[in-house]
Amino acid sequence: MPRGQQPGRPGARHLHQLSGALLLLAGCATAGVRPAIRSVIDPMTTLEEGVDVYTERLYYPVQADSAEEVRRVIRDTPKAGVEPQWQGKTRWRIKWKYTWGESGGVCRIKTATVDVLLHIVLPELATDAAYDVALRDDWLMYRARLEKHEQGHAEYALATAREIKAALLRHEAPSCSGMAESANAVADDLMQRLKATNEEYDARTDHGKKQGVKLP
Repeated sequence: MPRGQQPGRPGARHLHQLSGALLLLAGCATAGVRPAIRSVIDPMTTLEEGVDVYTERLYYPVQADSAEEVRRVIRDTPKAGVEPQWQGKTRWRIKWKYTWGESGGVCRIKTATVDVLLHIVLPELATDAAYDVALRDDWLMYRARLEKHEQGHAEYALATAREIKAALLRHEAPSCSGMAESANAVADDLMQRLKATNEEYDARTDHGKKQGVKLP
């Protein structure tokens, strides 16, 4: 590490679990054996230099042969940590790291990197279920709209990651003694704004209803 620079404390303590899914009737997870959750890990992607994204998609199975059964199973099935009233959920964790040093009489951030970890939970109609073509078509439309709603939450997290990197690189302080605290405060403020933005998104879309998310 170049002389005069110090590593910034990574802001890895942020784990937000804001659901973007449509509300269901209240219900409790069914006791007994948990269904198998299918995990798909996407290849790491780079949004821009210094901002990397790691995505895991978790699919919980819906074993049903009628629309009524679909609604019951989704309500009662354990969903990889998702509360029973939600059909899907997007979680994210944003971590930032940086270095700083003195330049021109002030302390400045020299380098900044941000990692985004996304976990998107969605239902998946079991392939061996004896459902009819009409139910399949309705399901495909429902799932596409639900996934689009959840992706909206993910996009806000990705935009915030970019903003955190840019804000850190603009940040400076009169001295380096309190740089870690002041730099993390900048990122913390953006994380709080992300939380508020996602809450507004769910309110504006009525948790996906206004985007057409409707169970078969």
